[in-house]
Amino acid sequence: MKLTGQAKEDFEKWYRESIEFNGEVIYLEEFEVLPPSMQYGVYVDWFDSCGINCSITPYLANGGRRFTSNSWGNFNLDSASIHKTRQEARAKAIEKATEIYNSKQ
Repeated sequence: MKLTGQAKEDFEKWYRESIEFNGEVIYLEEFEVLPPSMQYGVYVDWFDSCGINCSITPYLANGGRRFTSNSWGNFNLDSASIHKTRQEARAKAIEKATEIYNSKQ
């Protein structure tokens, strides 16, 4: 679950200027070794600040629990996909949000 292109550059700039925890700076190198579930939350915050929504919705389907990942901005709502695990849905939501961000740059 990595950002690419302009999204990566802009996220890193935002991160360096915005992220603190209990008054302490958390460096980008420290962020990169966090588990994907923790990185996801920071990515969602950044995409929110850019007007792009990332969401994961669990639901029951024939055969068990599934997760829908969605990412959209003001100009794109056709991005829902279905996944067997929350981890897959998280990665897909970030991938799609990255595509949306890079396409508007």
